[in-house]
Order: sequence, then C-alpha cells, then structure tokens
Amino acid sequence: MVDVVLMPPFDRELGGGDDRLELEAASLFALVAELDRRSPGFAQAAGLRATLAVDGMVTGDWSQSLSGASEVIVMPRIAGG
Repeated sequence: MVDVVLMPPFDRELGGGDDRLELEAASLFALVAELDRRSPGFAQAAGLRATLAVDGMVTGDWSQSLSGASEVIVMPRIAGG
C-alpha cells in the first residue's frame, strides 16, 4: 500500500473531497490506472494535467516501481513559458 496525497483539484476529482488515499499499486502506471477507475478519463488527461512525486521526488517515469515507496503526491502540472 502507498499513501497517495491529492492536491487540489485532484482531492475533489479523485478523492471525493478526501486529500489522502491508500492504494495498492506496483508502479506509477498502475497507480494512474487505479485513479482512472475512480475518475474515468483521468489516465488520458494525467500526462497534461498532473505531476507525480514519489517520496518527495518529482518523476516523469511512470514505469517507476512503488515497491518500498511510502507516499505519492498527485499535484497539478504547472505550465509556463
């Protein structure tokens, strides 16, 4: 199990107002798939809308294993230019 911290607006969209979930997932891909089950369409939009951090380290590698990880933060992606 990994503790998933949902930053706004994902707390409302994925957690029904809760900002923390405990989910079983072997990798970030599996975690995103689980979140998509909770909010259909999330997986398709996640690459554009969300940034993921595993134990405080932002990562773009969704194949990253969550074995031994204690926390994943799902936060809005910040675009700029």
